[in-house]
Amino acid sequence: MIRFAANDIIAVSSGKLYYHAFVLGKQALFGGSLCYVFHERSGEPRDASHFLTRKRPGFHAIVDWIGPNRESRVTRIAKGIDPSLYKAPGLFKHTLVDLIRQSFPEEPRKPALWTIVDEKFKEKKRTRRLTQAEERLPNFSCLSGNYALKLARKKWVPEADERIERRRSGRTA
Repeated sequence: MIRFAANDIIAVSSGKLYYHAFVLGKQALFGGSLCYVFHERSGEPRDASHFLTRKRPGFHAIVDWIGPNRESRVTRIAKGIDPSLYKAPGLFKHTLVDLIRQSFPEEPRKPALWTIVDEKFKEKKRTRRLTQAEERLPNFSCLSGNYALKLARKKWVPEADERIERRRSGRTA
């Protein structure tokens, strides 16, 4: 198992492919770290310079890499890298709709209320409808490493979250 820290770029193997993530922050939310997870994958770990020439597609998320790390699937490819190209927005979005769905699975609903919190997890705003900028905020939840890789494989982005109510203007995910 490796010990990675903020400003590390890691490669995570999944089958015969490697995914990459930029660890941006220290541990939070039960062992997860704020990361930028890259969409692209490769047959072998990429050199850090590949991710530093221009911003690559991906998403910000709090990810707990303990599972892949225990399975020796995580490799540090660089440490002490300047994170400015992948800086996190500093805010997160959160809703309790998932708790409602667990209690009443037969009633699919959109969240009645979203909460915007800062990096110290202090509430900044409550709203019934997110702005376009707020839709792009990372979710305030901790993803397992394997689930983060699944989202990367799908080229997922936070504004594609199925819980976000689309406006009548015809905008789609």
